[in-house]
Amino acid sequence: MKTNHLRFVTIALVCCATLASAQSSLLCQGAYYTEEVGAEKLKQVQNSIHSLTGWQQHADSMKRQLRVGLEMEKFPKKTPLNPRFRNKQILEGYSVEAVVFESMPGFYVTGNLYKPTAPAANKSLAVIICPHGHWDKPEDYGRFRKDMQMRCAAFAKMGALVFSYDMVGYGESQQVDHEYSKVLALQTWNSIRIIDFHRSIGWRNSNIYSYCARRSGEGIGAGGDGV
Repeated sequence: MKTNHLRFVTIALVCCATLASAQSSLLCQGAYYTEEVGAEKLKQVQNSIHSLTGWQQHADSMKRQLRVGLEMEKFPKKTPLNPRFRNKQILEGYSVEAVVFESMPGFYVTGNLYKPTAPAANKSLAVIICPHGHWDKPEDYGRFRKDMQMRCAAFAKMGALVFSYDMVGYGESQQVDHEYSKVLALQTWNSIRIIDFHRSIGWRNSNIYSYCARRSGEGIGAGGDGV
């Protein structure tokens, strides 16, 4: 795997700066706060910002800290995606096919592309990018679960272009393990390149990008890492 296009760091969670105006670089790694302490920190931020400009400055500060934590202060060069399509099926109101492309040379994104078959397919469509949650059973996980497929199919039948993809270390994305220390940076870059993929296949007028994740009480974590 070629990694010279992207430098990675360990998984990092960025916590809120107490005052956005301070613009301090505060990077919190790992399980830094309990839920109670985290809620109190968020309350302090909420009480310290009183204007739209203040919130915009705070948002900029958070974005900068995220980029620092990912070592993506400067995005890597985008390289050819080289997409491949296979096993297309035309079903009732939608089609689905498997897709694989390179988010960077030698590193692959694997997923399923759902498209409506109705006349709306020729119009500007909403694009819904669907990650999945965390499952303990490798044989029963997000992208191929019945509920995930039903959800993506329903979106496509309503007129959306839907891409359901494997988190790094799940399904067909087995080049590194999901517990790999730099997996968040990999997944973030994969998600960015997924938008490029949609634009590359002719959906340039589709400017609504939605990300959806699922959480339940069954020990299934919400997806969306890096999106």
